[in-house]
Amino acid sequence: MLKKIIVSIGILLISISNIYSQDSLKTKKYRFMTGVACYGYIGRWLDSDEGLMGLGTSPRFGMYLNNHFLLGISMNTEHSKIWGEKGVAFYRIVTGSPFMRYYFWKRNLLLTEICYNYGQFRRFGDKVETTTINSIGLGIGGNIFFRKPFLKGKLSIEIVLKKHFNLNLKPGPFRFPADGKMGLIYHF
Repeated sequence: MLKKIIVSIGILLISISNIYSQDSLKTKKYRFMTGVACYGYIGRWLDSDEGLMGLGTSPRFGMYLNNHFLLGISMNTEHSKIWGEKGVAFYRIVTGSPFMRYYFWKRNLLLTEICYNYGQFRRFGDKVETTTINSIGLGIGGNIFFRKPFLKGKLSIEIVLKKHFNLNLKPGPFRFPADGKMGLIYHF
């Protein structure tokens, strides 16, 4: 039921965007967006006493349908170390994420994003555990554009905070609750 609602909302947003984008094609500021976001974290593993430290990257590419609406895809890779009473374990996450964004105002300073994450979580320790990640993410963020153009486009620093909702029928050892990423993005 939830998947049908999400697909219906996605189709509605794309339809509205296509109608609106026909008007703004003549005045489109950018056609594409590409960049990479990097992030690191130190904290606790889930609700246990185990420590967690990791790094991740998220290369992305998107196409503007009009000045404010963008469709894109990103690939997230994350490598982390977990330590605690049971010893040290490592984990790796690889997900592919198609996403839709809507930028606000003429200068595209604020944005909202919806994405679908699908991939694998793999924990290496005493035994290898593999779990499929299947989630929907909703986020907000902002862009800080550099004043001077770069080549034929513009560079921006982007910050996005997202909340993820798990779609797996049975919960695994990994929860994908929220994330925050900062990246360097080129709009051209």
